[in-house]
Amino acid sequence: MAPDSARGAEAARNGHVIQRGGAACKAETHDRVAQTERGEIVRINFSDDEDYPGQFDLWQGNCERSLRGKRGQTELRELREALLGLLEKRLILNLLYDGSGDVCAVGAYAKHKGLDLSKFDPEDETDQVGIEAGMPRLVAWKIVEVNDYQFESLTPEQRYEKMLRWVESKLIAK
Repeated sequence: MAPDSARGAEAARNGHVIQRGGAACKAETHDRVAQTERGEIVRINFSDDEDYPGQFDLWQGNCERSLRGKRGQTELRELREALLGLLEKRLILNLLYDGSGDVCAVGAYAKHKGLDLSKFDPEDETDQVGIEAGMPRLVAWKIVEVNDYQFESLTPEQRYEKMLRWVESKLIAK
């Protein structure tokens, strides 16, 4: 559900019911209200439980649309370049970077884009670092999901190979 106005955003922050198109939902306290580059206000839910049937499928659909969009494709190409540019072909799990110089996928991207990773806590919200480096919000979130959850059981070297293949599979030929 996306509130149509600042008033709707305030209602979401305060946990009130938001109505849109005849449907209503209660904004949970763990919801965030964010503003897109075009000034649109959107509600982003970080719950592990679905508030309604199909919520996760809708979220994943939005992530896929973001990956296929112009900015998503541009930043996926940047991520591919960042991965190919790593001296050590390995990606770590659940941390932006570690003391030995290893990074996760978002860390590689942020470093490639010129961000000083040392100004971030390695355990911070990695998707926020991706957003600060230039990734669309849902692209950053999806990169973290793939790196940290889908490829969780792999070695850092295997994770690098799988992540690179995943990024390449999402790129649309120009």
